[in-house]
Amino acid sequence: MNVIISGENQSYSGNLVRDKSKNLLNQIAMVLISAVFCVTPAFSQQPMPLQLSPLQQAVPPPPPQPLLGAPIPAPNSVPSAPGAPSDLVRSPLDPMNVDSLPPTLFPQTPVLVDNLTRDKSIYGSVKDDPAIFINVDFGGVLPKLTNGLQSTVTYQHGRVVNVNLPSAPLDWAFQPHLELGYRLAGEQGGFAVSWRGFSSSGSSSEPINKIPATVNTNVSFNIGDIDYIAPMFQPFNKFDVFFRIGARIGGIYFTTTQENNFENFSETNYMFGGGPHFAIETHKRFEKIPGFSHFASVDGTVLIGQTSQNFSATQGPFSGTSSQFVIQSIPAVTFQTGFSYTPIRASNTKFSVGYQLEQWWNIANVNESTGKLGDNGYFLRCQVDF
Repeated sequence: MNVIISGENQSYSGNLVRDKSKNLLNQIAMVLISAVFCVTPAFSQQPMPLQLSPLQQAVPPPPPQPLLGAPIPAPNSVPSAPGAPSDLVRSPLDPMNVDSLPPTLFPQTPVLVDNLTRDKSIYGSVKDDPAIFINVDFGGVLPKLTNGLQSTVTYQHGRVVNVNLPSAPLDWAFQPHLELGYRLAGEQGGFAVSWRGFSSSGSSSEPINKIPATVNTNVSFNIGDIDYIAPMFQPFNKFDVFFRIGARIGGIYFTTTQENNFENFSETNYMFGGGPHFAIETHKRFEKIPGFSHFASVDGTVLIGQTSQNFSATQGPFSGTSSQFVIQSIPAVTFQTGFSYTPIRASNTKFSVGYQLEQWWNIANVNESTGKLGDNGYFLRCQVDF
């Protein structure tokens, strides 16, 4: 009987311990849940400001630094009313206001700009403003005349003589070229008038009917232009192109005589006409030498005019003359190439040196006569803007 009672007491004691453990665990879980709900609102609130000491309150705080792109008030500015223009200026660090950045400690060395990038005429002026300019060329050319003049002359007694004389080689000739022009403002081009010419002569020996005789040849060449000069354009880097178009008048005169003590023959040819002409010039600038460039130009023209020829022959007491003329077209091409230099410190001047090759056709094509004139040589050019 006592044993049974003892077993019941042990069973009751075990159940009591289990109940107390469950209650303890439930209380711990409630505490943890309460702690979570209490801590979360505490972290969501703003921290309380710190209380400054009297010494810290006496020192003013530093001014706020401007943010990138944030406007800052201008010095001594007064707050404006709503809707009125603001006195705020942009921050110096704003990319839209980079010009306001202070100078660097080690500024870069200024780079000299090639003045030829602002050329406006076919020769390459360097002034943008309206200006009067003068070009002066001093050249030396060696002309070459191909003389095919021929005609017949009838003496008083009825004898017919054929006049077809050779030409003597021509000497080197001085060829000046003068140009006066006015350049418009901006990219409007300009206008110019110019003149170019030379005179040359030569002599040689050529017998007449096996009798020694002297041959003398003289040539005179003159042309004048009135042109519009178009603005420069750059199809490629460091490559400038100019062109001009205008009107040209020109005259070419040459005469040849062949004489001895018994006979005298002469023939003359004079061509005068006018027409359009077109020129284009290119400059290739050297990057390592500012102001220095290589240039090449082509000038073409076609003149419409009259060609007149006169022939004469004398043999003792007999003499005779004849003449002929025709209106025709006279084409010509002039090629120039060389180097030019514009001083950086004197950009209103330009110096050029180069080679010239020129050819004129049909200057004496009348009936059976033919003729052409060519020349080649060198020139030195100086341009000055005022």
